[in-house]
Amino acid sequence: MPKSRKLTPDQLPCVVAVSAALLASGCGSTPRDVRRCVDDKGNVVSDSLCASGAAQYRCLDSKGKVVPDSYCANGTRGYSRSYYTPFWTYGGLMNGNRLSGYSRTPRSGAEIVDSGGNWVGGTRRSGFGSSGGSSFSS
Repeated sequence: MPKSRKLTPDQLPCVVAVSAALLASGCGSTPRDVRRCVDDKGNVVSDSLCASGAAQYRCLDSKGKVVPDSYCANGTRGYSRSYYTPFWTYGGLMNGNRLSGYSRTPRSGAEIVDSGGNWVGGTRRSGFGSSGGSSFSS
């Protein structure tokens, strides 16, 4: 069994410096928020709808059930259009295609990624030999 080595007093500053560098780089301490685009009911929709910022509509029957757009386009009685503006959410829990428990703003200092894990803004996690940064793209 090999003998363990003890640190000598002249090695201590090096250990402290390496430890401080690891702490400064984050070492996985950066929170990560997943950004998703949702409609007014919390249903996840295409990111392109949030990127455009344009109001969207859906065709509803008299009980509020979503039906094909052609029902509204034909002017069929008992159907109406419901308008909404999709918005970005951060975090939350997915249940099928519905999102709950989300925030409309990311956490302070969070790395923001899309549903595929690709960085889209916030504090970028960094590793050895790279530098952190902060930016945001919507």
